[in-house]
Amino acid sequence: SKMIARGAGLSYCNASVCENGFSIDMSLFNRILNLNLEKETITVESGITIGDLNNFITSRGWIMPVLPGYPSITVGGCIAFNVHGKSQYNIGNFKDWVDELTLFHPLYGEMACSPDKNKDLFNLTIGGIGLTGVIISATLKIKKLPGSSLEVKAVKAADFTEAVQIMNENANSFDYLYSWNNLNLKGRSFGKGIVYLERYNTSFSATKPENYKNRLQHVEKFHNFHSKVSIQIMCAVYYYLECIKPATKQVSIVSASFPIYGKEIYYHFLGRRGFREYQVIFASDKWEPAVEEIKKLIADTKIAITLGSLKVFKGQPHNISFSGEGVCITIDIPNSAKSLAFFQSLDKITLKHQGIINLSKDSRASSQLVSALFPQYNYFKQRINEFDLNHTFASELSQRIGI
Repeated sequence: SKMIARGAGLSYCNASVCENGFSIDMSLFNRILNLNLEKETITVESGITIGDLNNFITSRGWIMPVLPGYPSITVGGCIAFNVHGKSQYNIGNFKDWVDELTLFHPLYGEMACSPDKNKDLFNLTIGGIGLTGVIISATLKIKKLPGSSLEVKAVKAADFTEAVQIMNENANSFDYLYSWNNLNLKGRSFGKGIVYLERYNTSFSATKPENYKNRLQHVEKFHNFHSKVSIQIMCAVYYYLECIKPATKQVSIVSASFPIYGKEIYYHFLGRRGFREYQVIFASDKWEPAVEEIKKLIADTKIAITLGSLKVFKGQPHNISFSGEGVCITIDIPNSAKSLAFFQSLDKITLKHQGIINLSKDSRASSQLVSALFPQYNYFKQRINEFDLNHTFASELSQRIGI
């Protein structure tokens, strides 16, 4: 029988369910096993949430630098997708902060993997979408917390190009940088928005741990009452409210760690059908022509964009995970038949300009698309097939993308 490990189940792509198989709930594998401040590492079981881990170490003056958007996501999930946080440019992906992991596979038993021991398996597991077995525990690198609050600077950007320019100019002098962009505007204003530049204050005060709850697990969604007009109004109001706030503010490390936490109303607003997300990285020399085509596509299809956002990335591609160098663009739209057609058109732009998509955010990418987008697809598939001879580990995601 097929099986797959399940963390919080918060990916958008059915990564932890499989037809005619079963999911292994890892939520009780949630202990902290060892904190070694001399080596600057912490060893935890893979089912611990990133929020609980963050609470534990920030209260002791340390931080896990790569934090995905929501505190209920598990460490095992972060490893399986090789996730990124608010500032991939400065701190890389989750892979860059994993020292060692313990993996279990019925054929081989328990295996310790690190850059020195079972190196190939270590690299195959990180960003391996759970297909090498069950991650039991991991030793993660942590770093000294520079301060217990962040200074957040909001800078207005006239369009997409200026937003990327602001990020590139400030990338080396701020700890985190990301943006919010309005993609419902036409012409020169396309992508007008706010770039958020965050830097640690060097002062310390006691950090009070947050009692995080998974408010996305059982979302009582409203009926679909949004329309193109209401979405345009929502984006315009958000921009206006951000503009009248002070340009610089202080935010505690606890509330700054997870930007989505406390903003779950966004998920409710989009109704029972929910939304779809497209997240793509284009190389630095390819993103501008790609954005021109995206802009034209949005204008032609008259589709409403509920969220547009940018980040800058650097580093190397790894397996089929969302990593590499360039500009990361995130687009959210209400889920409908129209949205699927829109995403297929986005796929063509992504293929043309050699981008890669984030599989954790995509519930419809096919094997043809994924094999064409990811240079390491065939190598990854071959290595998985050699290691997991009986295809013991599988998911809806892995079967859909042909691995």
